[in-house]
Amino acid sequence: MKKQFCKHVAVALVLAFNVANGVAQTTNSTYFLQGVESRTELNPAFVPNRGYVKLPVLGSFNLSASSSFVEAKTLKDIFFEGEKNNKTSKNDVTDSFLKDEFIKNLKDKNTLNLNLHTDVLSFGWFKGKGFWNVNVGLKTQVDLNIPQSMFKFMQDTHGLHNIDWLNYSMTSKETELNLNSYAETGIGYAHPIGKRLTVGGKVKMLWGLSNAHVKINDITINTKINGVKPNQDWEKMTPEELQRITGAASFRGNASVDASIPGLELINDKDGKVKEVKGNGQFGLAGLGVGIDLGAEYKLTKNLVLSASVTDLGFISWKEKASHRVVSEGGKNYVFNVADKKSAEKFRDALTEEAIFHIDMFLPKEQKAKARKTSLHSTLMLGAEYRLLKDHISLGVMYKNRNTQPKKIEEIMFSSAFKLNKALGLSVVYSKLTGGMSSFGGALKLGSFVVSSDYVNLTNKSKSINFSMGIAVPIGAKKKF
Repeated sequence: MKKQFCKHVAVALVLAFNVANGVAQTTNSTYFLQGVESRTELNPAFVPNRGYVKLPVLGSFNLSASSSFVEAKTLKDIFFEGEKNNKTSKNDVTDSFLKDEFIKNLKDKNTLNLNLHTDVLSFGWFKGKGFWNVNVGLKTQVDLNIPQSMFKFMQDTHGLHNIDWLNYSMTSKETELNLNSYAETGIGYAHPIGKRLTVGGKVKMLWGLSNAHVKINDITINTKINGVKPNQDWEKMTPEELQRITGAASFRGNASVDASIPGLELINDKDGKVKEVKGNGQFGLAGLGVGIDLGAEYKLTKNLVLSASVTDLGFISWKEKASHRVVSEGGKNYVFNVADKKSAEKFRDALTEEAIFHIDMFLPKEQKAKARKTSLHSTLMLGAEYRLLKDHISLGVMYKNRNTQPKKIEEIMFSSAFKLNKALGLSVVYSKLTGGMSSFGGALKLGSFVVSSDYVNLTNKSKSINFSMGIAVPIGAKKKF
């Protein structure tokens, strides 16, 4: 039944688990791997051995995904088992999201976070006692919250439970989607204070490209229908079965959309209801903002080094003239009788084509939009490492707290890093994340090229994956703080 809804969710999951890091930063695996230029994104007090110029896009490309409810096994069922059994991908997606094994692991709030970050331009250089760096980048973040009740309703209408359609009621609450896309221009500086302490900071100008916040507060479905079998799959109902339906049904919902997208135009009918959304061909900035990164590194002893940073502290103010607000509160009623075949067909289509989860199902009306602010996903990182053999070996532990929506993500990482020579280095990490998930990962430095991932899928229980790569051309003489 909910084939379209399942396909939408699956698309997000394909992006999440097949392309892999970002969270607007490089991977954690490089945190203790000295000489990697992208470490400045994790802590602005981290200084590379020499200046650098990164290649556009390839110089820094990061993509990540994390979920509280989707495991690698579910994706394997969707995209591999179906192929072996010669099923269509549509059926594979639907079946996988309707399995009891999948739904029993869901909570009231189930989150999915996707992040993409790439630098168009990035370079750094030493000047006097300090180190400067500049970057121009693009970042996109998507946060999704899906309630368990939505998937249970999918089971009901797919005939997987015995349902009394004469007295059926379902309420789904708090489905939420946040999308944030912006360009970033930043300038950073790190400076030693004495022989033990290095402090760093970065100021970033943020250029808002688009932002949307979609929230479905609640959806309620009530039916008083005769002539439907308790385990009826509504998608497979024949015209004859639809004709035998009598009774009534209704949908009610409450939702809102706040969007700031240049060139977006809403067309209203005479009653003020939004009937069409289209682009008018205009381009520009939807908002402006500012962000800062702060960091410090302290050598407690010759071998023991402590570090701390807070990154992406900031906000974007979205312009009123580029913003739209739509509020949807209402619903639809259906009355079924033998003489009216269309009502039953429309109701069936609303169930099977996931129309009940569309905001336009509940009489959307445009309201006056106002300028608004959204916060960045700030990240706190605390690290401690013990260096051996003239810094060629590093053993470290790092704590990370990322303020994503609708809830934060916490992580503890244990790392061993090895600097084999000037051109070759590697790290192996073990991470423990919110929700009990654990995973191994690592980073490899080959001259100017670095590739890393924190979450290598060793088990089917993995719920996070990321990937980062970069190419930085060294410039200037080697220098050490």
